[in-house]
Order: sequence, then C-alpha cells, then structure tokens
Amino acid sequence: MAALLLSIGLLPWMLALLGATTEWWRPAFAIFCHQLPDRSLSFRGHDMLVCSRCAGIFAGLSLGALLPLSRAMRHHGRALVIGAIALNLVQAASQLALPYWHAPRLLCGLAFGWAATAFFIASLRAEAETETPAPVEEPTCAETELELSDGSCVPVGVPADACAEGFKARDGGCNPVLPPDPCPPGLTASSPSAPSYRWAIR
Repeated sequence: MAALLLSIGLLPWMLALLGATTEWWRPAFAIFCHQLPDRSLSFRGHDMLVCSRCAGIFAGLSLGALLPLSRAMRHHGRALVIGAIALNLVQAASQLALPYWHAPRLLCGLAFGWAATAFFIASLRAEAETETPAPVEEPTCAETELELSDGSCVPVGVPADACAEGFKARDGGCNPVLPPDPCPPGLTASSPSAPSYRWAIR
C-alpha cells in the first residue's frame, strides 16, 4: 500500500518533468482537480495536470508513504488531519482578498496530503499488529509427560520411588502387592511385602 501511494503521489510531478501533459492525461486528473491554469504550476511552458494545491496533496501522498506517523504519534493523527483541513480552508478563504500565490497553496496541500497518508499508513500497520496472532510454542514434552519449572520432563503420575510400603509402581500409579494366593475365608492379608494372614474384624 505504501509503495502504491508513493507512486500515485509522484505521478503528476513525473509527468510534468517529462513534459507529458497531453490531453490524454488531463481527463484522468480532471476527476480530482479543477485544473485552472492561473492556479497551476508550469513546467517547460506547460501547465501541470493539477493545480498547485492538488500538486501539494499528491506530493504529500508520497511524503506520507515515506514518513508515516509513529506509534506514539498515531493517536494524534485525526487531530493532524483536521488541522490540515482547517489550514486549507483558511488559505482558500484568504484568496478572496489576496492574489493566487502558489507557495501557500502548495504547502497547505502538502500538509493535508502528508497528514492523511501518514495517519492512514500508521492505522494499517497498527491493525496488522493487532491481528497478528501470538506465536504458538511447540511442546517440549510428550503427551504423557509433565514439564517442570526447570524445563525438564517427567512422566505423569506417581514417581516409582514414591509408593508406600506394600505398593508397587505401575502405569503411573501405585498398586498394592497382594499374596499370590487368595486369603482363606475370614482372613485378610496383614503385610503385602511379607504375605501372612490375620483375622478380619467384622
């Protein structure tokens, strides 16, 4: 977008410097400008395709594309655009009593073109930064592992050395160690680590 605006802003100036102010180009710029000869700059004996104010605006397009508002100044963009519009209105009103001077018209147009373009480019960049998703960090541990604060990975569940006496680590948990044979009726295992039997209290 910035490159496009830069090219558009330079177009009437390049055509004027090259002397390409033919009738083929003039209708294209008539959409944007009244093209009055007494209010237009001249190059090589030919009037520019736009008046001096519009020439400033086109130059401001290029300047704004090259020098957009910074992130800190972006919040003042609307005020700058409104101020540039007011400046152009005051200058246009002064022409009712003063002769047409190209310099004020050119500078006022330049101020508006730069303010509008610089604010537009800065807003586009801010919107792009907002829409950019945060990068997703790839997990460093497997699905069955847990990442500790130091970055190491441990299996999910109870550690093998954390099972109490009479229990054996298995599949991330602690399973009781039972006697190889079922207890006789009315008896229960007293110590899974050293299988024996005792009367069950009912």
